[in-house]
Amino acid sequence: MTRIRASGVRVTVGPSWARYTPTGQLLAPAPPPGDAPRFRKCFGHTRIGMVAGRSHSLAGAARVHGYRAALEEARIAYDPAIVRSTDFDYAEALAAGLQILRADDPPTAVFAASDAQALGVLEAARRHGLAVPGDLAVMSFDDTLVAAMACPPLSAVRQPFEELGREATRVLLDLSQGRPPASPRIELATELVLRTSTTTRRTQAHAGG
Repeated sequence: MTRIRASGVRVTVGPSWARYTPTGQLLAPAPPPGDAPRFRKCFGHTRIGMVAGRSHSLAGAARVHGYRAALEEARIAYDPAIVRSTDFDYAEALAAGLQILRADDPPTAVFAASDAQALGVLEAARRHGLAVPGDLAVMSFDDTLVAAMACPPLSAVRQPFEELGREATRVLLDLSQGRPPASPRIELATELVLRTSTTTRRTQAHAGG
């Protein structure tokens, strides 16, 4: 520990776009692989809402940043009427989901910033009488155990939790041996896991056919 303190290097697990001091070692999940373009190209969605994290949270801010960047890449307009920020919390996300689905022009897909929030969106859809994925597609971020256990099971962007832990430990062990980090930033790939909460949009149903 003495050598780690003496090195002056902070080891932080956080979003890949965050800026830290030159002496900071950042371990980060890589940006999600274009969620909005995937919704549009794979599932036919162009009206994509989000239940986001709080802006003061690094993880929450990063996921909103990724969502907006993906919308821009897909040439989909950002609409604050179908975006709400909450804690990574089921009850708050349920309330936010109910608000989003009451919008004058509600989304046909919702991206949630965590699995707990996605569960809240699923319940909001149920209370609105919407079938998932037939009427509303839902995608999550994290892919913790609850994602596969949800009803329906959640499609999710999977964080490499175990690899993040291994890399953080490796960097700390290197520091304890007096070896400085080889790079100030290490990005670890995320993975898109498709389950049954997303499917091709039923365009005829939305058109009244």
